[in-house]
Amino acid sequence: MKLLRSESTKIVLVRQNQIPIVKIANPKYVNDLVKLYSFAAVNQLQDPGTGNFGINFNNGIYVVDGKEIAIEGLTIETRKIIIQMEGSSEDAEAFYNIVKKYLSDLVEIHQEDLLVPVIVVDETVLISELKFSPHKLFSNILYNQVSENLLARASNEISTTRLGNLALTFHLDYEPIDFPLLADNRLSLSRKEFSIQVAPGYGVNDRVFITKAPLNTNNHIEFLKDLETVLEK
Repeated sequence: MKLLRSESTKIVLVRQNQIPIVKIANPKYVNDLVKLYSFAAVNQLQDPGTGNFGINFNNGIYVVDGKEIAIEGLTIETRKIIIQMEGSSEDAEAFYNIVKKYLSDLVEIHQEDLLVPVIVVDETVLISELKFSPHKLFSNILYNQVSENLLARASNEISTTRLGNLALTFHLDYEPIDFPLLADNRLSLSRKEFSIQVAPGYGVNDRVFITKAPLNTNNHIEFLKDLETVLEK
């Protein structure tokens, strides 16, 4: 396996009334964050259903050890912080700790459990070169039926059809274990997806894939290594 690119999303849910959302929406603090991380755009968000308010910062730069890491988005809501950026889950965690410190300094009342996460969700997107053909993702019977039978039936009098990008998606549904934690914090667990397909801009023979998973970077890489071991045989 050869990793070509990684992107990370970190979603952190905290307890009610811990994020100083009204204060952070003040132009002074908005401008502070814009200057610190060179954000190109800022938008205010409001959910018409719940009334929840938030601030979304887009296209910034986070510098660590002299290395620039692109921040796709930083969203701060009433009880949620979402970070989307290039790099690994460790990079996203480091940036989250900086954001957490910044928000903590805005809270005037000392709280020992301030901004302690109730739930943390890591999602990652990897582009990597793997040692197996995309056709290995499907059984020969299914692939042949689609590439021969289905394509023939889908053609019509004005066009023919060809097989496009090979993609596979699995839905992951979460069954709660800690019911009190979810009930006390009025939380629910949403469906996630694992997907794998040929990366845009690459051909089938390049064996370069884009994968999306509700895993941190290390676990995602280890999963792909295991998958590669099985499918390259």
